[in-house]
Amino acid sequence: MARRHFNKGKLKDIVDPKIMEETREYSYALKIGPDQDSFTTFSKIAYQCLEETQSERPKLEVVIKSLEKALEFQSQNLEHLTIPLEVHHGNQAMSTINTIHVAGTNVYLDPEYVRTGKLKKESDIYSLGVVLFEIFSGKLAYDSSYIKENEKGLAPVARKHFKRGTLEKILDQKIMDEVKYELGVCVQEGPTQNSLKAFSEIANKCLAKEQAKRPTIEVIIKTLKALYFQENRTLKISLERIKSDIENFGECIMKGGYGMLYKGNVRYDNQHKKVLVKRFSRDWYLNDATYSWEHGFLKEFEVLFKYKHESIIGLEGYCKEMEEKIIIYEYASNGSLDGHLDDASFTWTQRLKICVDIANGLNFLHGGDKGRRDVVIHRDIKSSNILLTEDWKAKICGFEHALTHLRNKKIKYVIDHVESSPGYNDPMFQETHFLTEESDIYSFGVILFEILCGRLALPKDFRDRSQLLDVVIKGHLPEAPFDDMVFVGIKEQIKPNSLATFGRIAFQCLSYERKKRPTAADVVAQLQKALDFQEAYETPESKFRSNEKDIPSTSRKINSAMAKKEICDILSKRLLLEDDKQEIIRVLQDREKFTPEEEADYQSEPIIGGFVTLFIIRRTTTRISQFTNPNSTNFTSILAQTIPIQSRSAITPFNSSCDNQNFHSNSSN
Repeated sequence: MARRHFNKGKLKDIVDPKIMEETREYSYALKIGPDQDSFTTFSKIAYQCLEETQSERPKLEVVIKSLEKALEFQSQNLEHLTIPLEVHHGNQAMSTINTIHVAGTNVYLDPEYVRTGKLKKESDIYSLGVVLFEIFSGKLAYDSSYIKENEKGLAPVARKHFKRGTLEKILDQKIMDEVKYELGVCVQEGPTQNSLKAFSEIANKCLAKEQAKRPTIEVIIKTLKALYFQENRTLKISLERIKSDIENFGECIMKGGYGMLYKGNVRYDNQHKKVLVKRFSRDWYLNDATYSWEHGFLKEFEVLFKYKHESIIGLEGYCKEMEEKIIIYEYASNGSLDGHLDDASFTWTQRLKICVDIANGLNFLHGGDKGRRDVVIHRDIKSSNILLTEDWKAKICGFEHALTHLRNKKIKYVIDHVESSPGYNDPMFQETHFLTEESDIYSFGVILFEILCGRLALPKDFRDRSQLLDVVIKGHLPEAPFDDMVFVGIKEQIKPNSLATFGRIAFQCLSYERKKRPTAADVVAQLQKALDFQEAYETPESKFRSNEKDIPSTSRKINSAMAKKEICDILSKRLLLEDDKQEIIRVLQDREKFTPEEEADYQSEPIIGGFVTLFIIRRTTTRISQFTNPNSTNFTSILAQTIPIQSRSAITPFNSSCDNQNFHSNSSN
């Protein structure tokens, strides 16, 4: 209706009659109604705000300037009525007015003004604080719910809740229900917590009981403007600006199936920020029967905007103009993980930390965050989709193929065309076309072995499937020692406990049957354990001497006089369960002499890698509880022997009366 009356030049027909009748300068009827220039300026900017398309609506700065201009027009003919500053209230200080009769609406009144009768500009600041909390709560300051609690209304109630940290009790629910959209995607529901906190803090400062503690109007305006831009800054960046800022797509740092990745500096609020610019290629999508060009772009935008985590690459902006589809990432100065696999300076500890980061990100995507209602299947986990920041933090990217489903509904997606990166594919997915979270786990297992072996899943001279890393791993381990697979550049750095824990969980990820693969949360726990083992060895107080001795290929007697370091070396050279090893060390260190009597043999359970480490415990009893007692004298020696799996038939069987579950930690291997 407003637009229609504006276009017909009949806007005054719907203007509030009180505005048209109001007089200027209080009781002096110098002019009735608004100034014509003021009215025209005001109505014009209001009309522009109602334009149907967002691009035609003015920016906030333009609106503010227009309203200021309208106010200026309204007041410009009254200058002859102004009073010179030097005679304003005589010789009274211009910042304070002493009044005899306190005026104003009670719930908005400055308590210091009420108490002293001294009226300052800070009194208006107090009243503004009340108005800010009215906006925050969605209720007037004299609402009955506040008056019942305190006769002075909203202000003391708001101060009380601010002090207690319970402001959410008076927050207007409509504010929390607001929905923000970008590219048709619901990207935010309600304001951010930082925004609410900053708003409530400035409002509370306005309500300070002492006038001297209240902020100036300049500080308030600056804070509220910053909040406005924080809440309303669109992520959309023009193509012209991107081309200008990154020199017309000059420095390409990576090429992939999706397109190309550039680095540059993009301007945000008159400041330049380092970013990565991902430019999608139409050619890739034309060759993919399951996706349109726009689908991959929109899917990645949706995932990055909705699912924020420290191990997920941050979204800085986007561009969708004409034939261009662009996603702007946070900056990752160390490039992608695949470029560092064969770098000997890339230490084992660094590699473990990156593995933990990736696992945490994957756990988050798979619904590990208890507050989340949905699950994201990445579908293309690979080392080139792991970006590394300046401080070597891992960030998962590349969500063009991602799929989502509700957390409480276990869904298997049926994919007609298996389009993912060779070398990382879940074999079960390739055979059945059923996609689940476990498919991501398999791909992550391949990355773990890339990191351990220092090579890509798909070699540059790739000719056939036998060269794929997962195929090599599965073919190698039954035939040769596990540590033969370790990248020579880091082999001497890796501590046995760390390698054993890492190897077990990595190999489980590559299980053919999905039900045997660990969850992302399980992977996080085991990788963190591997990292803890490594870091424990690297601390000065826990370092042992470096001349480690290899475990013998034939039986070797271990007596109680051996140092803990020697025992640890022998018991750790293969993938021995940590609980087994520590129990043996504990008992050996506790007793120095043993009385040989009757003997009984016990064998440790086999671990991955093609070999089992056989520990034969010579003891006087078959009761395991006596063996695990630190005060026991019921065993004489331990023999360690490495035996190929094929030779297991030659191993002395368990004594039928032994409770081997008390000796070994639980393991699915």
